[in-house]
Amino acid sequence: MKKIIFILLLISLAIAVDTCPISGSNNPTGCDSIQTPWAKEACKLFTNWETATVLALIISAIIVSLTYMVSIGFDMPDLKAWAGTELSQIIATAIIIASLVVVLVFINELVVTIVNESQISGLTCNIQENCLNKTASFYFDSYINKAEKQMRAALEEVKEKMAASSRRINSYCSQVLLPVPCLQFSTSFSADPDLGKNILDAERAASVFEYYQNLLSSMEAQKFFVQNVSYTLGPILLALGIFGRSFFFTRRLGGLLIAIAIAIMVVLPLMYLFDWIAMQVTLYGSLPFSGSAQPDCPEECKQQVPVAYAYGFTHVIQFNNTQELADLIFKGLDGSNTCTPKQNMELATEIAINLTSGQMETYTIPKANMTIYSCEAEAQKNKVIGSDNDNYTCDAPCRILPYPYGNDECAKYITQYACSKLTDNCKIKRLVKNIDQKQYNSCPAECKIIPPLKNDCKGSNAKAGFPPSVTPSNELPSPLVDMCLDSRFDCRVWYRDGTWAPQKKMDELEAKAKEAKEEEKEAYAATIEKCGFAKNCQQSNIPENSCVYIYPTPNNPNCGSCLTLEKAYLYNPPIRTEEECKQLCTPQPKKTMTTGDTVPLLVEGNVGPSILTNVSKLLVPVYLLPLFNILVTVMFIRSFSKFLGGDIEIPGLAKVI
Repeated sequence: MKKIIFILLLISLAIAVDTCPISGSNNPTGCDSIQTPWAKEACKLFTNWETATVLALIISAIIVSLTYMVSIGFDMPDLKAWAGTELSQIIATAIIIASLVVVLVFINELVVTIVNESQISGLTCNIQENCLNKTASFYFDSYINKAEKQMRAALEEVKEKMAASSRRINSYCSQVLLPVPCLQFSTSFSADPDLGKNILDAERAASVFEYYQNLLSSMEAQKFFVQNVSYTLGPILLALGIFGRSFFFTRRLGGLLIAIAIAIMVVLPLMYLFDWIAMQVTLYGSLPFSGSAQPDCPEECKQQVPVAYAYGFTHVIQFNNTQELADLIFKGLDGSNTCTPKQNMELATEIAINLTSGQMETYTIPKANMTIYSCEAEAQKNKVIGSDNDNYTCDAPCRILPYPYGNDECAKYITQYACSKLTDNCKIKRLVKNIDQKQYNSCPAECKIIPPLKNDCKGSNAKAGFPPSVTPSNELPSPLVDMCLDSRFDCRVWYRDGTWAPQKKMDELEAKAKEAKEEEKEAYAATIEKCGFAKNCQQSNIPENSCVYIYPTPNNPNCGSCLTLEKAYLYNPPIRTEEECKQLCTPQPKKTMTTGDTVPLLVEGNVGPSILTNVSKLLVPVYLLPLFNILVTVMFIRSFSKFLGGDIEIPGLAKVI
C-alpha cells in the first residue's frame, strides 16, 4: 500500500511541477553565459529545480527499493527496518516538495492579482512569469529614480552656488609712463552679495550629494541581489537541498539548503512587497483598502486663494474661483436688462474672467449695488520694481497666511516685500470652521502656538552688511533693507514668556565666530545678521498683529494633554497648514499598492530646506526596512531549517535574532 501511495505521489508531483512558474528558467541571467558544455547542462539541470527534484526522488526510491530487496533476500531485519524508515523519509520529502510547489504557485498568483488590480503604471504581471521578482525590482527602481533625480538637483545646486561665489571683480594698475603715480596697484573683491551663504549652501549640497551616493549604492546592491543572485543561486540551492534531503547521509544539509533557497527566493522579495504595502498603510491608513476614493477633506482645506473680494454687511466676501464670481454677477444681471438669461450668463462669465485676470479692477453688480475688487489687479497695482529692473508681484501661491516660507519663490525678500503691500482680503487663512470643542478645550491656551497672521510685516529699516541679491529699488534701495522681511524664517520664533527662541544658539554661534578662521568669519557674520534681524519683527498675542510664531514656554507641565491632538488644534486659533490639507485631501483610489514612489509623502511635517528633507525621506526605506527584511529572512531560515530536519548552528546567530 505504501508503494502505491508513493508512486501516486511521484506522478502527481511530476504533473504539478510543470505548472510552477517560480523557476530559474525565467531568469534572464541563467546558464546561457556558461561556455563549457557539461557545466552549462549541469547548471540548467539544477536551475530547473523541479526536474532535479523528481530525479533525486526516483534515484532515492530505487536505492531504498534495492536495499529492501536485499534485506528480504538475506533476511536482514535491521536493514529492512532502515529501508522502511528511509521510505517514510522519501514520502515526507515528496510531501514537502508538493507543498512547496503549491505555496510558490499560490504566492505568485496572489502577487499577480494584487499588482494587476492596483493598476500601477509601468507594472503588469501574468501568471507565467515570476511576478514577485518583477515587483521587487519595480519597488527598487522607483526609489532609485527618485534618488537619482534629487542627486542631480544637489549637484546642480553645488554648481550654481560655487559659480555665484566665485564671481569676482578685479582692478589692476601698473606704471606705464613716468611720472604716473600708479605702481603695481591691484584690488579684488567678490561680486556676490551673498558670498558666505552661497559657500555654505554649496558645501551643504556637496554633503547631500555624498549621502545620495551611499543611498544609491545600498539600493543598487539590494536590487542586484534580489533580481540576479536570488533567482540564479536560489533554484540551484533548492535543487541541491532536495537532492541532499533524499539521502540519509546528507539529510541535515539538504534541509538547511532548502530553507536558505526558499528564504532568498520567496521570503526576502516578499518582505519588500510587505515594505511597499506597509508604506501605504503608514501614509494613508486603511484608505487604500477601504474603497473610499476621496478621504474626508475639511471645509477650510477646500478653499482656494481668492480671485476677487467684496465687502458684505458684516464681513469680507472672498470668491474662490471664476465660476463663483460668474454665478453672483449673473444673479445681479438677471432681470436688470433686456438680455436673455443665456446672454446674461455669457456677459457674466466674460466679466468674471476679466476680473480674475486683472484686466478689470472693479465691477459693481447692478441689482445688489455690490462692488467686486480684482485680486490680480490689486497685485499688479502693488508691484515692486527690483534692483534687477524686473517687476515683482505677490503671485497666488504666496497669498496665504501664515506666510508660506516653504515655497522657495515666496521666500525671496523681494516677493515678501510685494506680498506685504497686498491687502489681506486677497489672502487665505485656513481657519478651522467646524471646531471640535472637545479637542479645542483639552489643551490649555498657554500651551498653544500663536500663528503669525499679520499681513504687512514691513517695519524697521536698516543698512544690511549682507543685503539680498534683489531689493525694491524704487522704495528701499540696497543696502537698506526691512529687517523683519530680510530675517531668517527659523529665527522668527518667540516663547510665551518673552524669550527669543534662537537666543542660545546665536550666543554659541557668536562664540564660534570669534575663534573662526578669517575666511570663515564672513559666513558667520551673515548668519548672525540675518537671524538677529528677526528681533525687529512685530510680536503679539493677537495673531492678526503678529509676524512671528509664539510657542509655549518650554517644559511647561500643563501641556501634556496637547500631545494627542490634531495639528490644527495646536494653534490658537485652530488653523490648517498647507501640508496638513495636502495630506487630508489627496484623493486615493481603492488599491492595495498605489505607487512605488512613496517618497514625496514620507516624513510629513519635516522642517528644513528641501534639499535636506528630501534625502532624509529616503533613510527609512533604504536603510531601516532592509535591516528588518534581513532579520526576518534569517529568522525564517533558522526556524524552517529545523522543521525540515536541517542544521543551522551558526555562532552568534541567536544573539543577532
